[in-house]
Order: sequence, then C-alpha cells, then structure tokens
Amino acid sequence: MTTSRSENTLPLGQRELPKRTRVLVIGGGVVGCSVLYHLAKLGETDIVLVEKNQLTSGSSWHAAGMLSQYHADRVHLEIIKEGRALYGEFEKNPDTAVGLHSSGDLKLARSEHELLDLKRWIGIAKSLGVPAEIVDAARLKELYPIMEIEGILGALWFPTAGYVDPSLTTHSLARQARGMGAKVFQECAVESIKRNQDKSWLVVTRKGTIQADYIVNCAGVWAAEISAMLGEIIPSMGVEHQMMVFETIPEVKALGFELPMVHDPATPLYTRADRDGLIVSSYSDHTLFFGAGGVPKDFGGELLPPEVDRGESKLAVAMETFPALQNVGVRAFVNGAIPRSADRVPLVGPAHGYDNYFLSCSNYGGFLFVALGQYLAEWLLHGEPSINLVQMDPRRFDEYADDIFAIRKMEGVMSGHTGPQAGITAPTAIGAGAVWTSPVYGLLKAKQAVFGTVGGWDVPKWFARPGDDTKELPVFVTPNWIGAAGDERDVLLNSVGIMDLTSLGKFEVTGEGAVGYMEQRLTVDPPALNEMVYAPALNRTGGLVGLWRVSRPRAGAYYVTSDSRLTRRELDSLRWESSDKVVISDLTRDRAVLGLGGPQAVNVLAKLGWRSDGGGTALPSGAEDGRIGFVPATLVRVPYGETLLWELHTRMEYQAGLYERLVDAGAEFGIKDVGSRALTAIRTEAGLPLLGIDINYGADPRDVGIGELLSFCKPGFVGKDGLMSRSSSAPKLVKFKIDVGSTKLSVAPTGDEPVLSGETCIGYVTSSTSTYGGGTVIGFALVDPKADTTKSDIAIEILEVPYKAEIVRVDLSHLKMGRVKQG
Repeated sequence: MTTSRSENTLPLGQRELPKRTRVLVIGGGVVGCSVLYHLAKLGETDIVLVEKNQLTSGSSWHAAGMLSQYHADRVHLEIIKEGRALYGEFEKNPDTAVGLHSSGDLKLARSEHELLDLKRWIGIAKSLGVPAEIVDAARLKELYPIMEIEGILGALWFPTAGYVDPSLTTHSLARQARGMGAKVFQECAVESIKRNQDKSWLVVTRKGTIQADYIVNCAGVWAAEISAMLGEIIPSMGVEHQMMVFETIPEVKALGFELPMVHDPATPLYTRADRDGLIVSSYSDHTLFFGAGGVPKDFGGELLPPEVDRGESKLAVAMETFPALQNVGVRAFVNGAIPRSADRVPLVGPAHGYDNYFLSCSNYGGFLFVALGQYLAEWLLHGEPSINLVQMDPRRFDEYADDIFAIRKMEGVMSGHTGPQAGITAPTAIGAGAVWTSPVYGLLKAKQAVFGTVGGWDVPKWFARPGDDTKELPVFVTPNWIGAAGDERDVLLNSVGIMDLTSLGKFEVTGEGAVGYMEQRLTVDPPALNEMVYAPALNRTGGLVGLWRVSRPRAGAYYVTSDSRLTRRELDSLRWESSDKVVISDLTRDRAVLGLGGPQAVNVLAKLGWRSDGGGTALPSGAEDGRIGFVPATLVRVPYGETLLWELHTRMEYQAGLYERLVDAGAEFGIKDVGSRALTAIRTEAGLPLLGIDINYGADPRDVGIGELLSFCKPGFVGKDGLMSRSSSAPKLVKFKIDVGSTKLSVAPTGDEPVLSGETCIGYVTSSTSTYGGGTVIGFALVDPKADTTKSDIAIEILEVPYKAEIVRVDLSHLKMGRVKQG
C-alpha cells in the first residue's frame, strides 16, 4: 500500500497566483483533481486549483484506492462503471497510468436474505452491461483459496473490479488537466471568501487574492470550514477509518495470482491484496469523529494514532474467515480521517442560494467515484448533469443540518454496517432523518401512523391496523404494510380519506414584476385568477428543472407547490434570474396542508362549510382563498386521474383544530386516515411520474411525456430556444404493468430492475407500487427510444426471474384539465 505523499509531486506551476479565473477548485485530492480534469476535458481551461498542502494531502494519500462495484443503487454503479472505463484508458499510456489492478471483487452472502440482495444486483449490473455473476461456495474457493467458506452461501463476483494507486491517480489527473491549460497551486491555503456585488468571489489565499466566477469546494475533511467562510452550513464531518496492513502471507505468495477484493457485510469488513499480504479494514460499532468543532489548524492530513483495541472483535472474525492471517503480524496500522456526510452519500452540486458555488465533498470513495468530476463539470458548465444525481444534491439538507446533526445521523448510518441486515441495499428517504413535524403529528401518531422521512419532515406512510407490526420489514419480504395501505387506497377510491401533506414545498410569488416573471419562467400561460395549472419549468438548454403546480388563488399572488423531497432545489429553480421587482417567499414551514381525497370529499367540505373570499360557496375548479369552518385557507383542486384531491393550505396554528373538525364532519361519510403509500398508488395509477425519481432533472420534456403540456406557441419562455435546438436519443419514460402472482417473497420492483425484450436489456425500472389486489404491480421505467415496446416478449426481471410486462406510453394530457376557471 502506498502511504507516501512525495511521489510524483507536481511543480507549482506559475509562481504567481492569477488575479482572476473563471473556476476556482479548492482542494487537491483525487476529488478536486478529477473536477479540474473534467472541466478542462469539457473545454473550460480558465481554471485554477489551490491546495493548502501538497496534492493528495488529506484523505487521498492514505486511501486504499478500491474500485468495488457493489454500492447503493444503479446511479452509483453507473458512475463507477464510467470511472473504471476512464482508468482503463489512462492505464494504456505510461504517462497517464494509474496503477490499475483488475483483481475482481467478491461480495459475500451468509444468509438467504443477503443472497436475494445479490440477485437484485445481478439485474442492476445487467441493465448497465457490467459483468457480474453469483458464484457458489465451490467456485468461491477457487477464486479465493485461503478463505474459510463454511457458513457462506455464495458471493457476487465482479471480475472487472479492482483498485488503483492513490498517488499515481491523483497526479495523473492533475498532470493531464495542466496539459490542457489548468493551473495548480500547492501550499496555497484559502483564508477567506467574500462575494462581490457582481456575484463573483474574492478569495484570499496564502499566496495572494484571486477573483473567481465559480468556486468548487473539494476540500475533503476541511469542506465544512470552507463553506463556513461564506455562511453556508453543510452536514460534513471527518471520521476515523483504520486499516491493518499485514506482513507477507506465505499462502498468498504461493498462489501465483493476485487475490480479489472481498466485502463481507455481516462482519462487516473488506480486504484488498497488498503485494504478498492483505489489507484488512472493518467498521467498528462506535464511530470516532474527527474535527468536531473545527479541524485542528496544524493538521495537514497526517495519520492519526492507531486505535488497536477498536475493532478487535472484527479482527477475530477476519482471522476466522482468512485463517492464514493468524500466522503473520500486522506491518502497519493506517488510521486516517476521511470525510462523510450525514447520510454517507456525497454532497455534489450547487449549494442552496447560489448558482456559482458548487460542492463535491464528503465523498466516501473518491477514487471509486472519479467520474463524479465529469458530472459536476457538466452541472457547472451546462446547467444539469447528464445523470440523475438527485440523491447527492446538497440541497437535500436544510439549515438544520450542521455538524451536530451530521454526527447524530452518522452514528445511526455507520452502525447500519453491522447487524443481521448489514449490507442489504434498500431505498431510503433523501435527507437522513426527520427534523420537522406538522401540528397533527401527535394526533396521527396516536392513531398508529407509521412515519417515514421526506425532506426533513416526518410523513405518515400508512396507518397500522389492530395486530399490525408497525416496524417495517426489510426488502424481499412481503411488506407488513401492504394490507393497511391497500385498505387506504380503497378509501380514496370509494369514500373519503384525509391525509397530512404539510411536507409539500410551498412558495408564493408576488411583487410588481411577478406577472412578467411567471410569464417568462413558465412553459405554459400563467394561471388566471382562481386557475391551477401544471407548469413544467426549464433551464436555458431546455432541460427540466421543475414540475410545479401553480395557482392564483387571489389577485396579485401566484402560489407554487412542489414535491417534498428537494424543496431547496425547487426554490432555487423558482428564484433563478428573478429581479428585485419579484418577491419569492418560501412558505414551506409556515403553511400546513391537509388533503381530502375520494368521491365523498366534496360532501365533507360542504358539511363543514366553504366560503370564498368573494362570498361564493361553490368549490373552486382551480384554487381560491376563503374559509373552511371559519378557518382561513387556500383550497386547491388537484386531479389525480379519476380521483380528485382537495388540498387545504392553512397557517400552522389552524391545522390541528381543522383536522378534528374535518374528521367529525366526515364521520357519516366513512372518513379514514390515509398515508403516502396509498396516495403513491393512486398517483402511479393516474400515470403521474415524479421529477427526480422517474424523470431526471435536465431531461428533455418530450422524452418523458411532458412535452404535450408545453405551450410551444407561447413566445419567449425560458429554455424554449434551447429545447427547440435539442436532438435527443435519451431513454423514454413508459408506464408498465406486471402480474407477479402470489408468493411469500415481495417481488415488486424496488427500482433499477432491468426491462427486457427477449434476452436484450432495453431499460430499467424507476419506481413501482402494488395495486393491492391480484398480485399486479404498476410503475414507470426508462427504455431505449429505439426499442419496440409493443412486442410480446417484454419482461421485467426481478431477482433473476422475468415477469411478462405490458408497456404503455406516459400520457399527461389529462393534467391540462387543471386549467379550469372558477365557475
């Protein structure tokens, strides 16, 4: 293992720091050098990188450089695949070589549940063309002769995985970037950052002051301190991570081939070959944090004192799995600080409130995710990345997410590496934990609501019936909530359901320039008084950045609601290029929302009494301000296919009382509480996809069924010229239905499963839901635009079993029904 930072040290480049640059990259580890390289590769050469010490200082120099191909989801694997291809190209040239070892990687399964997870990953790998197979114990012994295979049911084998030399890789990226015109300055610590009136940045460094149009924070364990210089709080923290480098192992030396990497999630531990020895690392039960309250001023990335006792129990398990370790000593303990975010997912993208300050930090696999530099560069230069990075967007966190929050959440996330379900990949909510609750939280909890986290809010997912287990079971097992959620769906279809929708993003646009701005910003005509419209919003290149519901409940104000998951991102998109004559207010935490859905909802509203501010008692066909049961409210009519949803937006202090009055009024109509799982089923049945899950930010709206909503005859809306000049070969969004029958296992797709035409993979699932009856599953998928989805051999593969699928196009024309005036 390389533990020296002196190899391949680059010359300092120019002696004098330039006075100005277009893009300033802060941090000279593999992440910063990757961003620098990819910016230059995309043609932006007016770029400068500053590093407080030497290149690879920080976490890069003591990293293992592993390129494991088993990670959270398809997006991660796609990034890893692109990075592996890049390293392969670099390795062909001695001047750019990165020390690539294609040793392969084994992910062990010690339980039937873990084995099912490996089968899920076979599908993901197939959808991306990544070689992978599940091997039995006998084949595992061939691949790894010194492993004790008792108790191991099988393993996922990635033959093209491997590792790189950290120092060679970092310097190769920097050297190539400099060859394209980039400038690199070492021993050039950033001391302060200020914003100029023209929105450019004035950055004071140890070597002088430089003005930059853009900043990219790639500062690793120092990233939070760099962001703090401009008042930005990010949930990033250093953690101590320790590896043991073993002496020469005779059994390894005698093999004559390099052992593959091994990941054993049940312990958990991982290994990598190191000459004739092994590197072994594990995650301890108690995370040690580094730099809480600030990184020590004299810290330069050096190793930390080893914690020999910490992880001793994991070492004992390692010696059972690899008995040859019992006869050799440990050559070195490598304990270093590595950056982590609160949810252990990198922070990549623009910071909230800025269009010229980007983050690429808290990256738990800088060498693994080297291709993230390309997507960050695309985001900066073109407005959106060419891959869906919504789960990495820093704006998934709000202002609550400071270092203390990061520590508390990481304690839970890191401990998830241990225990009976360790290593099982299951979808999780964006944002890593709830901070906010609505006023009806206590009332709903008393009614056995089971909550999940969405955008920092506790959101009711379903309501447990008597005898239901309220702890959700892991993936692959028939969900314990499916009966309750099915009942709630039936309520929405047949009577009336009440739900808490407070987590929705809620914004108000006012001011003398509001009408002109919305005319320019929306791709449809802005709503007239009491209208509600579905309004796609684009960036300059014609890519989708918003799919909003925009209403005009009163004169002089537009009311915009968005999905709950990325409220900060939606707010940034709405405010993009607004003038001082436009006031855009974030009302997300000021307004509560109750939803009433189902055919009896109108009767509940009528019984409680609706009166508009204009004095009318008829329910609005769009949106209107008024009073419901003496409570001031905005009432919005939202069509979900054939199901109507009525949203009651009030000030927070009114919600609890209004909820109880609505429940009382609805008793004779069979009103029941409903959670998000049932509403998701209704939404999916209506063919309404979600931006950021089913539809990528930056997508061409015509590829995903949204093009027909746009008013192309409308002149001058933002992104129209860019859209009209686009030619797209991107995947098309479709809706599917499959019959999975009755089984003890839950074979509903969780996302990323391959869509097949015969033996050919033509796409992948983005989301799905049960229809709660007859074993039918519906959802959305992105497929090759050239594929014939009308063929009879279309199937979706779930856990290596193909299920015949019916594919239909996504048709959102019914959303135009939202533009109906108050009658």
